[in-house]
Amino acid sequence: MLIEFYGSSDDNVCWRVNGGHKIKGGREDAVGCYQSGRDLHHCTMVVSTIGGTNGLKVHAIFDGCWSFAVGQVEEDCRLPDWSLRIDQEHGYSTRLVINTGDEPVTVTQVVKP
Repeated sequence: MLIEFYGSSDDNVCWRVNGGHKIKGGREDAVGCYQSGRDLHHCTMVVSTIGGTNGLKVHAIFDGCWSFAVGQVEEDCRLPDWSLRIDQEHGYSTRLVINTGDEPVTVTQVVKP
Protein backbone atom coordinates (compact mmCIF):
# COMPACT_ATOMS: atom_id res chain seq x y z
CA MET A 1 0.00 0.00 0.00
CA LEU A 2 1.29 3.46 -0.90
CA ILE A 3 0.15 6.49 1.11
CA GLU A 4 1.06 9.98 -0.11
CA PHE A 5 0.92 13.10 2.10
CA TYR A 6 1.07 16.62 0.64
CA GLY A 7 -0.06 20.15 1.42
CA SER A 8 -2.87 22.05 -0.27
CA SER A 9 -3.13 25.83 0.11
CA ASP A 10 -1.86 27.17 3.43
CA ASP A 11 -4.05 25.17 5.79
CA ASN A 12 -4.86 21.69 4.43
CA VAL A 13 -2.87 18.48 4.61
CA CYS A 14 -4.07 15.80 2.20
CA TRP A 15 -3.39 12.12 1.79
CA ARG A 16 -4.26 9.61 -0.87
CA VAL A 17 -3.93 5.85 -0.95
CA ASN A 18 -2.77 3.81 -3.92
CA GLY A 19 -2.77 0.06 -4.09
CA GLY A 20 -6.40 -0.93 -3.97
CA HIS A 21 -6.81 -0.98 -0.18
CA LYS A 22 -9.36 1.12 1.65
CA ILE A 23 -8.42 2.96 4.81
CA LYS A 24 -10.38 4.91 7.39
CA GLY A 25 -11.71 7.98 5.61
CA GLY A 26 -11.63 6.32 2.19
CA ARG A 27 -8.93 6.50 -0.48
CA GLU A 28 -8.37 10.26 -0.16
CA ASP A 29 -8.86 12.67 2.69
CA ALA A 30 -7.73 16.05 3.99
CA VAL A 31 -7.48 17.75 7.37
CA GLY A 32 -7.42 21.45 8.06
CA CYS A 33 -4.53 22.52 10.25
CA TYR A 34 -6.77 25.25 11.66
CA GLN A 35 -8.78 22.38 13.16
CA SER A 36 -5.75 20.72 14.77
CA GLY A 37 -5.44 22.86 17.90
CA ARG A 38 -3.57 26.01 18.78
CA ASP A 39 -0.71 25.67 16.29
CA LEU A 40 -2.06 26.86 12.94
CA HIS A 41 0.95 25.72 10.94
CA HIS A 42 1.57 22.18 12.17
CA CYS A 43 -0.56 19.07 12.38
CA THR A 44 0.19 15.45 13.13
CA MET A 45 -1.28 12.23 11.78
CA VAL A 46 -0.62 8.68 12.96
CA VAL A 47 -0.29 5.95 10.34
CA SER A 48 -0.80 2.57 12.00
CA THR A 49 -1.53 -1.00 11.01
CA ILE A 50 -4.89 -2.51 11.78
CA GLY A 51 -4.50 -3.68 15.36
CA GLY A 52 -1.81 -1.08 16.07
CA THR A 53 1.26 -3.34 16.01
CA ASN A 54 3.22 -1.00 13.68
CA GLY A 55 3.02 2.72 13.14
CA LEU A 56 4.61 6.13 12.84
CA LYS A 57 3.74 9.81 13.19
CA VAL A 58 3.67 12.14 10.21
CA HIS A 59 4.26 15.80 11.06
CA ALA A 60 3.11 18.35 8.49
CA ILE A 61 4.74 21.78 8.85
CA PHE A 62 3.75 24.93 6.94
CA ASP A 63 6.21 27.85 6.90
CA GLY A 64 5.26 29.27 3.50
CA CYS A 65 5.83 25.82 1.97
CA TRP A 66 4.75 22.41 3.20
CA SER A 67 7.35 20.05 4.70
CA PHE A 68 6.93 16.62 6.27
CA ALA A 69 8.76 14.76 9.03
CA VAL A 70 8.36 11.25 10.43
CA GLY A 71 8.70 10.16 14.05
CA GLN A 72 8.01 7.38 16.50
CA VAL A 73 4.48 6.89 17.83
CA GLU A 74 5.83 6.77 21.38
CA GLU A 75 8.99 6.11 23.38
CA ASP A 76 10.60 2.70 22.81
CA CYS A 77 8.31 2.05 19.83
CA ARG A 78 10.56 1.38 16.84
CA LEU A 79 9.76 2.74 13.41
CA PRO A 80 8.27 0.13 11.07
CA ASP A 81 10.36 -1.26 8.24
CA TRP A 82 8.42 0.72 5.62
CA SER A 83 9.94 2.50 2.65
CA LEU A 84 9.80 6.32 2.94
CA ARG A 85 10.46 8.87 0.18
CA ILE A 86 10.15 12.64 -0.04
CA ASP A 87 9.79 14.35 -3.42
CA GLN A 88 7.95 17.36 -4.89
CA GLU A 89 4.14 17.52 -5.19
CA HIS A 90 3.86 21.05 -6.59
CA GLY A 91 5.41 24.51 -6.17
CA TYR A 92 4.66 24.94 -2.46
CA SER A 93 4.61 21.37 -1.13
CA THR A 94 6.86 18.39 -0.79
CA ARG A 95 5.22 14.96 -0.84
CA LEU A 96 5.90 12.15 1.64
CA VAL A 97 5.33 8.68 0.17
CA ILE A 98 5.08 5.71 2.56
CA ASN A 99 5.09 2.16 1.21
CA THR A 100 3.71 -0.22 3.84
CA GLY A 101 3.98 -3.28 1.61
CA ASP A 102 1.00 -5.56 2.12
CA GLU A 103 0.08 -4.09 5.52
CA PRO A 104 -3.28 -2.26 5.47
CA VAL A 105 -3.22 0.85 7.67
CA THR A 106 -5.35 3.63 9.12
CA VAL A 107 -4.55 7.34 9.13
CA THR A 108 -5.74 9.27 12.18
CA GLN A 109 -5.26 12.96 12.92
CA VAL A 110 -3.86 13.82 16.34
CA VAL A 111 -5.86 16.74 17.75
CA LYS A 112 -4.06 18.92 20.26
CA PRO A 113 -5.98 20.22 23.28
